[in-house]
Amino acid sequence: MTENTSRTVGEELQAARLDKGLSLDDIQATTKIQKRYLAAIENGQFDQLPGAFYERAFTRQYAAAVGVDADELIKKHEGDVAPALAATEPVPDMSNARVDADNITRTGMHRAEESAIEKTRGLIPKIIAVIAIIAVIGLIWALVSTFASNAKNNATSASSEVVTTTSKVASSKKNSAAKSETTKSGTSKKTASAKSASAKNTTTIGTPTISGTTSTIAITTNTAKAHTLVLTAAGDVWSQVTIDGSQVYYQTLPGSTSKEIEVPANAQSISLHFGNADNVTVQFDGKDVTMNNTSLVWTATLNLTDN
Repeated sequence: MTENTSRTVGEELQAARLDKGLSLDDIQATTKIQKRYLAAIENGQFDQLPGAFYERAFTRQYAAAVGVDADELIKKHEGDVAPALAATEPVPDMSNARVDADNITRTGMHRAEESAIEKTRGLIPKIIAVIAIIAVIGLIWALVSTFASNAKNNATSASSEVVTTTSKVASSKKNSAAKSETTKSGTSKKTASAKSASAKNTTTIGTPTISGTTSTIAITTNTAKAHTLVLTAAGDVWSQVTIDGSQVYYQTLPGSTSKEIEVPANAQSISLHFGNADNVTVQFDGKDVTMNNTSLVWTATLNLTDN
């Protein structure tokens, strides 16, 4: 965009702002674009923006905020504006999207599979029961064999031992049954405890609620532990990340790169602000966060609650 044409576009946007009685602070609050970038647009100083892409993104966002049709503005200056301002916005690829059982649309995620440990825990009660039955059968067989051998040598002694052996067998069955029940009870408690711990560590990403240029997304997780936030850029993306009011990341993320950010334990809110938002994907603890953005300049607010 030439400096003369940029200054003309900037003057038109400034005039529209003043007609509405708005300040640069008002426009900054509406668009989330920093005041110094808005001033640069009005003054035709586009070299002050983060990159060439932002001439188009920030100018269109400014125009929408003051009620100016960006397409008509471009058409009015047709032949003078740079291709970056008139370029169309890319369309996100949703070819791999799916809707899971929780009614959330996700892309690029594999469904969680039951772990080998969980499968093994489910078999433990059955294995213990089988071992107990085999032990009882073996004990009975040993006692019967002993009784038969003694009966051959002494019929009188054999008759006396029948009563004793029968008593021992009955007692052994009762003890084995009691041990089996105790073992099953202990295993059931361990299984229930393991399931409770698993549920505590489960993270659920909610469906975004859109208001203006902001998505609000509820995330249910174990807030007592630290988490991981990953930003992945397909093209250059201006990014700002704020956790509980403290800015932790603020710069342009180059295309084909990722940025991993640690979310501390007990964090309650994460604010993400992007320029060229169509080129960025967000993951929280390995799960995709869908923003459903309708603009290149976009804000996503993640509210964390304990499960």
